[in-house]
Amino acid sequence: DRAVVGQDISIALRNINRYQDPQINAPEPVVYFGGYEVGDPAEVCCRGDMALPVHSFGMRVMSFGEPDWEHEGVMTDHTITPGQAGPLTVRARYWIVGVQSGGAPLGMTTIVWRDDGTPDFPAGTPWWSEQVVEHTIEVVEATGDRSRNAGP
Repeated sequence: DRAVVGQDISIALRNINRYQDPQINAPEPVVYFGGYEVGDPAEVCCRGDMALPVHSFGMRVMSFGEPDWEHEGVMTDHTITPGQAGPLTVRARYWIVGVQSGGAPLGMTTIVWRDDGTPDFPAGTPWWSEQVVEHTIEVVEATGDRSRNAGP
């Protein structure tokens, strides 16, 4: 992908498989979104403050079940504006977290983040898996309007 210095770029991480089977009586894993790491050295932004059930990650839902694209904290859309030419690395870091069978659901609970950027998992959390999605964008200088330089 390519972008131009000073031009806004929208970045997003979404779950394209939102299926949940109500017939299965098993605890659903949750997602802890650790945020985007933009550039090198990385600036971290958009860290989640709530654990989200896997089926709803990447979707905002209002109380009556309709999509709410303005509600903060659930979607992971963000706009960045590169300030210089060259490769720009963007990473999305998140954890898929198992819930304890028979325990309280972890979905929509507050996440406590440690100073090192990792989550503090509740006691009894049976498993978790850190995931990192990385993408590099080639940022180029604006070239201006080439039509003025075109020949006859």
